[in-house]
Amino acid sequence: TQLIVPTKAAADAIAARGAGALETAAREAGLATSKIAATDRQAYAGTSSTAVAAAAFAAPRGSIAATARGGLGYYVVRVDSVSQNT
Repeated sequence: TQLIVPTKAAADAIAARGAGALETAAREAGLATSKIAATDRQAYAGTSSTAVAAAAFAAPRGSIAATARGGLGYYVVRVDSVSQNT
């Protein structure tokens, strides 16, 4: 699940509220989260940025990844599930 905001300060403030508050924080800011379909790091980097993908794929399931800048703004990403390719 991801939320894109215009500033790092806004992203950091939303991320600090924790994984369980992402949708509520988005709604309070007049924004909406979006679900990310299962993807790999390279494909996600192509739709966000290398930095966003690196942060998301480094975070454990159920957590908020480190905020990172992409082409549309700063991304707050909650890792909802992880699949290991074998």
